[in-house]
Amino acid sequence: MKISAGRTVLSAVLAITIGLLWTSAAQAQSPEGRVLDQARYVYAFGSNEDITITAQLPARCAGADATIGFFANGGAARVNGLDASLGSSQIKVPSNGLASGSVRVPISGSLKTVWPGVTSTCLANPVVSVGRPVLFGVRDESANPGGAASFVIPVFSLNAGGTVQVARGTLTVLVDDTVCGSVDLEDKANKDNDGNVWIRVGRADQPKTCNKPGATVSFRYPNGDVFFETREYVPGVTQPLENLAPAAGAHTGSGADPAAPAAGSGALTTPQQRAPGNPGAEGLRLGIGAFFIVLAGLLVTARRLRRRSAMQPPNR
Repeated sequence: MKISAGRTVLSAVLAITIGLLWTSAAQAQSPEGRVLDQARYVYAFGSNEDITITAQLPARCAGADATIGFFANGGAARVNGLDASLGSSQIKVPSNGLASGSVRVPISGSLKTVWPGVTSTCLANPVVSVGRPVLFGVRDESANPGGAASFVIPVFSLNAGGTVQVARGTLTVLVDDTVCGSVDLEDKANKDNDGNVWIRVGRADQPKTCNKPGATVSFRYPNGDVFFETREYVPGVTQPLENLAPAAGAHTGSGADPAAPAAGSGALTTPQQRAPGNPGAEGLRLGIGAFFIVLAGLLVTARRLRRRSAMQPPNR
């Protein structure tokens, strides 16, 4: 498939942006250890579960005191700290350096996007996961009747960290491969009092496959690009959806969305409550800033190249 120069530049920007996110994360995390992948990435407050976090630390940490828990920011943040509201676990690092501890899911709390990690006096910097964040959702049957689920895009994501909304257009929502609705990011009917956008999925009048526990929920822009991040469908739970960046790579979609449910089909409902809390991630803010910096640089470079090309004779 032939890809236009504009699409190539955009793909490069997206790839560099996501690369910057992960590169910054790696720089901020202590190079002396790493956090092992989590078995799960979505939990609901009040689920009475223990979450195990394991990190490989250097040999010199054997016998040292360490604190295991969740960090408010991913590795993209130059300054990081434990989110005290989620609790932590105090341990002694064993001789093999494999530090492991469990944190009990709190009874209640606000929407959270956090990263598992460990801090210790034997480390210059915390060892924080540079992989997928752990999401803490709120179980709310009144907002999600009949096993429905909600996803909340916070206003700071819509505004790219500023004061004016820059995320625009209509998103298509899919559960596995089934189209389960669409949401206009600018429609006030889809926003709560704080300006956060609510996306409702799995309502009784939607296809049955839209209400499938454990299914992958994905979000598609009008041009066919899908979000870099996806979500797991958890019935009755409201989850945060902060990162609006599309997946890296050349766009190969047709640009046309599949048929979405008609208006009034129940695909969307007007939010009737405030989003619980104000979820935040410093890494997202830094990533968005990097995106626009790289975009500006690439556009200037492309303009200069076009000018040079216009001044040169055609190849014979």
